Amino acid sequence: YVEIQNIGESTVDLTDYTMGGVEFTFPSFSLDADEYVVISINESALMNNFETESFQWTSGALKNGGEKVSLFDNSGNLVDEVDYMSINGWPGAAEGTAGEGASIELCDPDVDNNNPSNWKASSASTGITINDRDLRGTPGDENSPCGAPTPDYTIQTEGFTFNPADITIGIGETIEWQNTGGTHNVNGSTTI
Repeated sequence: YVEIQNIGESTVDLTDYTMGGVEFTFPSFSLDADEYVVISINESALMNNFETESFQWTSGALKNGGEKVSLFDNSGNLVDEVDYMSINGWPGAAEGTAGEGASIELCDPDVDNNNPSNWKASSASTGITINDRDLRGTPGDENSPCGAPTPDYTIQTEGFTFNPADITIGIGETIEWQNTGGTHNVNGSTTI
């Protein structure tokens, strides 16, 4: 699927806008500010699995290895496009994309969407598994957060003092270590 978000402050009339990469022309349709529209290969499958309404493109398919996806207004002018890949800094199979189940999500719409560092593999599980792959994505909804996840615990260190000094961590929980001063010789080696 391809998801489009209106990041403007007013409604946009998408009637007769077209897409390249996959073939699709919008019917009479307007997209409100801060809303999403999804264009997919199978409109009913998206609705049945994600309860997300979408439009179905006419022909074409999104390539796991990358391609150019474009949006043109009703006069044929380029509105936006992204030339995604699964190499050269783009999220790839190692991150769970490129046919491994995760969609790629734009981190910041105000940053160049052709910059691979502005994209990440979705971390949002859909609860659906196909061919032993967990499908991850947020079709028709806000993307999962970009950047480092918020840790469950923060431990501050100063010299050889830790605050808190004792902590119990559950499976799957995360810790952020913050050096607030002093020196350390911790380098991951058991000999030092």
